[in-house]
Amino acid sequence: MDPPLDAIQVGDTFRLVHDLPAQSIDTVWSSPPYFGQRDYRILDVGTFSSVDEAEAWSESAAAEFQNNQISCHPDVMWSGEKWLCRVLLDDPNPYGMESTPSEYIDRTLLLFHDLRRVLKPWGTVWWNVGDTYLTYSTVGHRNKELALIPFRLAIALVDEGWLPRNVVAWCKNNTMPSSVRDRLSCAWEPIFLLAHPDSGGDYYFNLDKIRQPHKSEGTTNWKQGLENGGLSHTTQAGHRARLTVGDGGLGRTKAISSFKNYIGHPLGKNPRDHINTVRLGSEHQGHFATQPEALVHRFLPATLPRKVCCACGRPQGRYFKVNERSTGDWRTLAVQSGRPSGDQGVGRSGGNSGLRGARGAQEGTWVAYGCDCRAPTRPGIVLDPFMGSGTTALVAKRLRCHFIGFDRNPRYAALTHERLARESHPLFEGLTP
Repeated sequence: MDPPLDAIQVGDTFRLVHDLPAQSIDTVWSSPPYFGQRDYRILDVGTFSSVDEAEAWSESAAAEFQNNQISCHPDVMWSGEKWLCRVLLDDPNPYGMESTPSEYIDRTLLLFHDLRRVLKPWGTVWWNVGDTYLTYSTVGHRNKELALIPFRLAIALVDEGWLPRNVVAWCKNNTMPSSVRDRLSCAWEPIFLLAHPDSGGDYYFNLDKIRQPHKSEGTTNWKQGLENGGLSHTTQAGHRARLTVGDGGLGRTKAISSFKNYIGHPLGKNPRDHINTVRLGSEHQGHFATQPEALVHRFLPATLPRKVCCACGRPQGRYFKVNERSTGDWRTLAVQSGRPSGDQGVGRSGGNSGLRGARGAQEGTWVAYGCDCRAPTRPGIVLDPFMGSGTTALVAKRLRCHFIGFDRNPRYAALTHERLARESHPLFEGLTP
């Protein structure tokens, strides 16, 4: 049975992912609980000066959740100054609260085992995981030791067959102040882009969806300039440089651009593998670790197809092909993107995806790719197994795509639905499977 689209299911993420149909997901974006950081079982919390008030409040709060079929229990403890009361979900082994980094990584690998099954062979995973510092209480590790959780996990995933394609640096401009005096403040987190182990490097990635504007402009007499010995332009550093037909790499791309008013690809440049985010502000929405919408929107559109074949499930779309052909010393430049393959070139089917691309496109044209099924299409589906406050869902809906979200905490599920309800966007209408 297909899971409900555009809804948050409350429950154990590992079980819910395991129950998903095979090859039902186009891409995954998620930020799971980090190792040893927060206890996400907490449904409610309060502080009181007397133990009688604390016990009365905790029992009343727990009963309210239990009446809504939420399995939980009260927890009261003395914090040294006040009585701390919590209502905790009944989960004896919460994800992120393992005893050692190895246990955390092993559980994550179990989850990725199911993600491999539910993800289409040409699908990808964006996985944001932070790091932590260990103490003497962590068995087998030293005090003050940086756990290197993200990189231990990445290497373990490579050993499982996943194909790492990028490590995006999420740089935070508003990090929490740190009182530590024997190391630097931590101000970034990695986001791993991983292709399906069965993709063979032939996965869906539409670069045209996330290109950014160029910072420099082209010249209107570029062809004449090349024939006369080179093009003179100003670099971003303010230096004068000359591009010639014989230049390679970026120089060649700039010099033989098919569009007069552009330096490089006419739709923009390839985004760099880092992003700076500003203060979240109202996006916090009652969640401890809310991702900024700008972060998800920067990268997710490249791997979440707008149209998917209802018959075979393959992405349908187009990429912009710039093809300049001439004679003599003129060289051929084909800037092709939005391809269903990795670094093997556009319009080439390979691996297990069976995606195809059109050939022989005219100079500066849109070229279609997809399948031969001639079946109806539907929006792509992104899975966030740890939905939290719902940023992935919000961005997916703005992209006119579907989402499937899971979360252990019913309060976060309600928070996501509240955020979606406040979003009055015309693109939200008419979204059906």
